[in-house]
Formats: sequence, C-alpha cells, structure tokens
Amino acid sequence: MPNVVTPAKRSMSDSTAHAWDAKDRTALSWLFSFVRPHRGRLAVVLLLSVLATAITLAQPYLLKLIIDRGIIAGDLRVLAWLIVAMLAVGLASLGIGGINRYLHVKLSGRVLFAMREAVYGHLQRLSPAYFARVRGGDILARIDGDVAELQRFGIDAVLTLVGGVLGLVGSVALMAWLDWRLALVAAG
Repeated sequence: MPNVVTPAKRSMSDSTAHAWDAKDRTALSWLFSFVRPHRGRLAVVLLLSVLATAITLAQPYLLKLIIDRGIIAGDLRVLAWLIVAMLAVGLASLGIGGINRYLHVKLSGRVLFAMREAVYGHLQRLSPAYFARVRGGDILARIDGDVAELQRFGIDAVLTLVGGVLGLVGSVALMAWLDWRLALVAAG
C-alpha cells in the first residue's frame, strides 16, 4: 500500500519542520552574536578578499598581453614593461593575501576566545551536581573541539564561501570578456 500523507501527518511534519527552523535560527543567532561585534574587521577582511581576487584575476590578462603584444608582436620594450607589471601584481597579491590571512586569523581567534569565554561563564553557573555526573575531560573536549568547530563554521566557512564565489564569478567574467567563444567552449 502506498504511503499516503494524511492531514494529521502533514500538520505534524510541518510543525516539526517549523520547530527545527526555530531551533536553527536560535543556534545561528547565538553563533553570530559572537561575530556581530567584529563586523568592521569582517568587512575589512571581505574587502581585502575582493581586492586579492581582482589582483589575482589581473594576472591571466597580463599574461595574454605578454603573449599578444610582447612576444608575438616582437616588441621587447612592451614585453619588459608587462613582465615588470606581472611581477608587481604578483608581489601585490602576495602582500594583500598575507595581510588578509593575518587579519582573518586574528579575527577568528577573537571570535573563538569570546565563544570559549561564554561557555566557561555558563559552566561557572552550573550546579556541582552537573560536575559530579559529567567527566571533566568531556567538558574540556567540548570546549576545545566543539567550540572551535562552531567558530570555523561562523567565520572560516563564510569567508571561504565568499572567496570561492568571487573567484568563480570573476574567472567566468574574465573568460567571457577576453573571448566569449572560448568561454562557451570551456563551459560546455
């Protein structure tokens, strides 16, 4: 007999889904309450990610110019300037990437410290009976491992997602701008 969803089953599953949504929103709200005070730093890291992506995307264009206007055209003066520009772009990419990584790690550390501090404050308010039931090592493992995973989800995953999307969109746009026919071949 096929599985038939009755109105009673539907309303029960809808209410369960609604309850999960509320729990998820509460958990995410708690997590991002630690990120919110650092919005300015997060904006700087995101801006540097955009800048690093733009600089990285300049390199293939410069390589195209090196081949077309320098090597094929046989113009050594243009070739020398383009090689210098390529080296400058590489150094700028390295510098901005290093600064961005430093600020990212510093921001992640601050969020992680705030989260651990909040969990520790919560543990201070628990009754002694709780500590009689739960082993101290389990509590330390939660503070060390689980809180760090939450921090990675709250900061690192967001920044990785933004960087990946920027890189993909920028690469596709650059390919389409340089040669839309080649971009269609690459997409197919």
